[in-house]
Amino acid sequence: MVLLGFVFSLLYLGIAGFLTLTSVHGPNALGVFGPAYALVSLAVLWWRFAVLQSRRPPHALLRFLGTALALGAAAPLLLALAVVQDEWSYRRRAALAERIEITDVADEPLLGAHGNPIGIRLRFTARVPPDRPLVARSLPTVPRRA
Repeated sequence: MVLLGFVFSLLYLGIAGFLTLTSVHGPNALGVFGPAYALVSLAVLWWRFAVLQSRRPPHALLRFLGTALALGAAAPLLLALAVVQDEWSYRRRAALAERIEITDVADEPLLGAHGNPIGIRLRFTARVPPDRPLVARSLPTVPRRA
């Protein structure tokens, strides 16, 4: 049963690593869910091992294997949860972005110290809905030049 525990521990660590590595190009929440999955699944697996070792019930190996397989099956459910959470977060941000009004847009050359063009200065006014004061405070503000 100990060998089986180590095999499943390696499997869970591999799944957690996969979830964490795919968070670069996938749902943002996977970066959190990967390590959380590893911690919870390993803790539950070895707690179950300790309980079964101390009580020695009949068919302990099958009970341990059932726990290990159930924890492995939790990974796809966690992946689906991360995708749903990321989609919800995206829709919420998109709805807010639709309500922000951008006006007074102007551009001009951005000149370096010697008068050489080094880029474009873009000026605009952003109006954030009044029910979102935290968003308004997070937008960068630059004092107007005379």
